[in-house]
Amino acid sequence: MHVGELSLEWLVKSHNDILIAALLEAEKPLDWYVREGMPVPNEETWRQMIIKVQLIMSMVKDASGYLGDFKHLSVQHELAVVRLFPVGRKKVLCIVSKPEPESKIIGLIREFITRINDL
Repeated sequence: MHVGELSLEWLVKSHNDILIAALLEAEKPLDWYVREGMPVPNEETWRQMIIKVQLIMSMVKDASGYLGDFKHLSVQHELAVVRLFPVGRKKVLCIVSKPEPESKIIGLIREFITRINDL
């Protein structure tokens, strides 16, 4: 994906925290760029992940009429944050970045869960 000077390589290289950028459609990646040194899943794992991403995105988009336009979805893992952005009607831009500090809301929710589990 190259639009003028824009590319997934440009996007990854523009911010030190971005590790991987991939443009997905249906069950295949259309284009991707991985920061040097980052491990990449094997082809079957990629395919399974992309199918699940598309399913999640379609479910989230269904709430647009109720909650407004869908902006993006974030999933924070211990080692990275995965963000999914809708691109047009059928494509998804997937960005994997370094993990971030938790927000005050997440901290409050984790405290709430801990207290529930202690009951």
